[in-house]
This record gives sequence, C-alpha cells and structure tokens, in this order.
Amino acid sequence: MKKMVRNLCAGLLSLAFLHVGTSHASLIEFEIENGQLVGAKNLSVLGNLYDVEFVDGTCAQVYGTCETSSFTFQTNESAIDASQA
Repeated sequence: MKKMVRNLCAGLLSLAFLHVGTSHASLIEFEIENGQLVGAKNLSVLGNLYDVEFVDGTCAQVYGTCETSSFTFQTNESAIDASQA
C-alpha cells in the first residue's frame, strides 16, 4: 500500500508541475517528511487556498461520513479542478 501511495504521490507531483500556469490551480508548497510527500500547503483551487494531507483510510474513517454534501467539492467540475491541483 505504501508503494502505491508513493507512486500516486509522485504522479500527482508530476501532474502538478505540468498544470502550473494552464490549470485553475497551482501548487505553492510541498510537505515532505522523511523524504516522502505527505501533503501540500496553500494549494490554490478556483481562487481558494487549501492545505492537503495524504492519509490512509476510507472516507468514513477519515471524514466521519461519505455523504457528498459533507465535502467541499460537490460538483464534477470542482472535483476535477481539485484533483488536477
């Protein structure tokens, strides 16, 4: 699982650099612990800044719910913009 998360993080990192300047979002600061990407601070998505943290668990374990109304990005468009960031 750690290897998959690490590969996912590396892929996201690559995509972030490719999308800077062409996307609605840009990455400001990486959070790295022991050589591993664990999150990002000041990630701009559609004009709003977010802090992102990579964690293991289901949506119910991490957020306490899996209801769409409980999440910030509730439309396909906004979720895609956030995922591209």
